[in-house]
Amino acid sequence: HGKDSVTLELQMVAPLLEEGDFLIVEDSNLDGHPAAVYPGWGPSPYDAIIEFVAMNRKLLRREMDREFKWGSTQSVAGFWTRTGVKGLSINNPLDPSQNPYLNL
Repeated sequence: HGKDSVTLELQMVAPLLEEGDFLIVEDSNLDGHPAAVYPGWGPSPYDAIIEFVAMNRKLLRREMDREFKWGSTQSVAGFWTRTGVKGLSINNPLDPSQNPYLNL
């Protein structure tokens, strides 16, 4: 799986999360960062996480303690908790009207 499918999954799941709910995005170790296990895989779950969180900054809080609890993870930048900020709309990174970087 790659960036587009994970982005769509985040779009579907994010509105269902309530304050304190935990979200894990797996397989973000594939590509997109220096510690990738499959460099060249292409746009990966890691790319989806980074883009989604950048466009929805107040929605999720990264859980670094859980991410690095065992020293390594297949879910790099993949451990998140839903914040208590109310009334946030979810921005879609795949929608050109919401993401100006798609038209570059």
